Amino acid sequence: MGKQSELIITKGQEFKIVVKDSIKEDDVFIDQYEQAAGMLNTIVAESIAAGERAEKSVKALYSLNEYENNIIAFCGERGEGKSSAMLTFINSLYTNLPKTLQGDDKFYVGYPELRKVHFSAPIIIDPSQFDDVHNILDIILAKIYRNFDRIYEENNRCVDEYDVNRLQNQFQKVYREVSMINNQSKMLDDEFDYEGNIGKLSKLGESTDLKEDLQELIKQYLAFIKKCSDRENEKERLIIAIDDLDLCNSNAYKMAEQIRKYLIIPQIIIIMAVKIEQLELCVEENTIAEFKGVVSTEKRQAEEKQNRIGVEIQGMSERYVAKLIPKARRIYLPKAQSIEDIRVIYKEKDTEEKKGTVIWESETNENLVKAVLDLIRERTGMIFLPEKSGMSYLLPDNLRDMVNWIVFVADMKKVCIPQKEDESKKDLDDAKIQEIYLKNIRSFIQYFNGEWITRQVPGMLGNKLHLMEKMDNFHLNMNAQEVLHDIYGQDIEKVDATKVNIEAERIDSFWKVMQYFLKLKKSIYDFDRECKIYGLKVLYTMKINQWIREKKEQKVSGLIDGYVWGSEFEGVMQNVRHEQINRSRFEMELKKIVEVLDECVGSNFVGKINFDSQRQTLANVSSNEKEREKEITTLILLALFSNPFTSITDKDRKIITLNSNQLIAGNRQIREKLQISLENYIVNLCDLKVLVKKINANAIGVSDDEVESVVSQIIENNKKSIEYAQRIISNMDVACELVKYWEDNKDYKSGTEDKHERNVIVVKKFFENIKTFFEDKTEIVCEGNLLEDISIPGVSKPIPVADLYAKWIDRKNLNIENEKEKREKAFNTECDGYRKKITEISNQNENEPTDFAWYFQKKSAVTVERLKIQLENCAKSISYYNGKNKQYPDKLDIDALCELYKDALELYNKGKDNIISEEMRERYKDCAGRLRPILFRK
Repeated sequence: MGKQSELIITKGQEFKIVVKDSIKEDDVFIDQYEQAAGMLNTIVAESIAAGERAEKSVKALYSLNEYENNIIAFCGERGEGKSSAMLTFINSLYTNLPKTLQGDDKFYVGYPELRKVHFSAPIIIDPSQFDDVHNILDIILAKIYRNFDRIYEENNRCVDEYDVNRLQNQFQKVYREVSMINNQSKMLDDEFDYEGNIGKLSKLGESTDLKEDLQELIKQYLAFIKKCSDRENEKERLIIAIDDLDLCNSNAYKMAEQIRKYLIIPQIIIIMAVKIEQLELCVEENTIAEFKGVVSTEKRQAEEKQNRIGVEIQGMSERYVAKLIPKARRIYLPKAQSIEDIRVIYKEKDTEEKKGTVIWESETNENLVKAVLDLIRERTGMIFLPEKSGMSYLLPDNLRDMVNWIVFVADMKKVCIPQKEDESKKDLDDAKIQEIYLKNIRSFIQYFNGEWITRQVPGMLGNKLHLMEKMDNFHLNMNAQEVLHDIYGQDIEKVDATKVNIEAERIDSFWKVMQYFLKLKKSIYDFDRECKIYGLKVLYTMKINQWIREKKEQKVSGLIDGYVWGSEFEGVMQNVRHEQINRSRFEMELKKIVEVLDECVGSNFVGKINFDSQRQTLANVSSNEKEREKEITTLILLALFSNPFTSITDKDRKIITLNSNQLIAGNRQIREKLQISLENYIVNLCDLKVLVKKINANAIGVSDDEVESVVSQIIENNKKSIEYAQRIISNMDVACELVKYWEDNKDYKSGTEDKHERNVIVVKKFFENIKTFFEDKTEIVCEGNLLEDISIPGVSKPIPVADLYAKWIDRKNLNIENEKEKREKAFNTECDGYRKKITEISNQNENEPTDFAWYFQKKSAVTVERLKIQLENCAKSISYYNGKNKQYPDKLDIDALCELYKDALELYNKGKDNIISEEMRERYKDCAGRLRPILFRK
């Protein structure tokens, strides 16, 4: 684990450039400061060496053309903290580097060359001051002259008058040269004399000496500063800071040229904050303007040549900027979402009396994304999870915008749960908590709509997301599917093609949207599209959480309508090996379901079902108060864990249509089979009151008030489990990630004694995965057996859901085994009957010979149904022959014919339209071809 950094945000100053007095080890930009110090150490070492060489040389003081580049650039996008980092680094050089010599500051200890120099007051340049009149050289001259004038007025005895006059003359000389290059036409008038005034020859070429004269000026200026500060051993250096050079588009190239021509000299260090890509565009724009004639000419020629010129101009711009600011001297600030091991502190401003109060502080050793997502959860209750990469589509990737998020969310009212002295205060406290959450969620929705959608999803798609926030359930789900199709286009067919055996009852099914969320993420990787899709997920999360806090659970039920995951839920529990059952969702006879519930509740509800009628009907519940409550409770549990479904067969594909139809029809009829699933349990827990309508107990003499009374007791006894279930379905990140977590962690390693115990462990593993998921992904610790137990009225102990669900699986397995045994018995009986028919010689034979085919033509496919019919006709003819002639026909191979019929029957039971193999075709031809002439001989 690396060093933990610290990001301190001060209220009232959160959006200003932050300039710190010193650099500390926990600074968020500590790595970048260390890079800058290393680069500066190299530059200073080279300038000292260049000075020493010049002193020994008979040539000019410096070989300017070969001098080491003296620029350090803090690079990055807007809002990443370039200006703050640059100014903090410069400020530390001026104020804290001297302290290193006294041992008071440790940051610069590892950079020995820096301790040999002293950095005078830096020149800070704001490019917004530049215009067609003033340029970078004007500003530098003005600022250092003002500094010189101020120091000299304060202490005019620090230097000789001669040195002062000499420095002032040098200022005058450089200023004249700068003025001349600023006004090229006047410079030509002054330098060129048509009348031959030889006195003007002295001015000729003055502008070409600017770099050398500027260097001399800086040398004299720094010598003056040094004498006035009584420093003898250290060498003086001047820092020029340029903030956002690239922002001044019209003058950026002009400023860059002046830096390149005149300011890359010893004793000056240039430190700038710049977006490299923007600077390259500015240079490219200037280059295009210079080559306008060439470009316009090429436009009339082939497009390929025009593109070639565009590429060349772009390359020229990149090379120009690379020479001005070498890549080795560029310091890129980290993206906000990549910042690890950080502690964020948002506090009030410090005063002289006391330190500012901390408004919010993140946990230690967190990455910035997780810290902000945790803050959102603390204030709103909504859970947003980072992607596997650690980033989040919800949050921005630059520091300024991230600070905006932190400040906005941290300023929301805290959700503090007070210590409760008695139970009477509990409801009041819970109501207050819900009120705070709701207010914060509404603020979050406004911010998300105003900021996130506007930035991330502009245009028509963004407008649609804005409108969807106000839509009803039907239009929300329908528009969500439309948005998904708009974003993914034909790629959406990849998802539709992967449907297994499940179709939606309604076109606006919520689980269909969820299926797109899950499957699109598996099959298609596109940052831009995933970002837009995430906006849709956030929209659902905000709406569902808002409704839950508003106590409008019926809206949640109407939106979800019974299923969150649909077909994606079918792999969340380990399947029963070697048996035809999916533990995650399976259909079951009503009688078997209710028998298990009767055992748990102590009722005899199965006795209320009329199994003798053509369609199952229910009798009225008992009039006895205790028995009546138990039977109503049984009905509620039945509705809690099950859903009606429609099952049909379409060739080899079984289609299950999920719906939320009423359990009991108005004529007392109830379905013979229902579908059991833990998905039903989790979804229905979120709004138990919806079960009143789902059951339709009025049909059997029970009022809605009676059902609602029992439901209310269940709600009261299972509040924490209900909140837990609501947390799962109300947060799209949780709902999407949890189903994958179930699939990846459904296996168990412990041994079991019997099938029931194995089923119990599998179901417990399902609930355990929910706990570990929240602990791993959100650090929310679930205490107790939430979801695993359900308390119901009239039963002293909570019902263990794993045991209840396992018993249903046991009954389903037993039923499958019985059905399998019945099918095998029927199969053997039919095979034995066929053998008996062709081997029995009866005195009385009522069968008439039935013609059958000799063989099947090879041109046409033969279904197993046709083969079975021909074999049965053959058996009838053999039986007739046996009875008439009291003997078997010649060439009858009983075993071969029976074996062929057995194989045909086995294939027929799998599907009557199955096509027989070539081998079965030949076997039939061999048997029928030999028998037919004998059986039908005249």
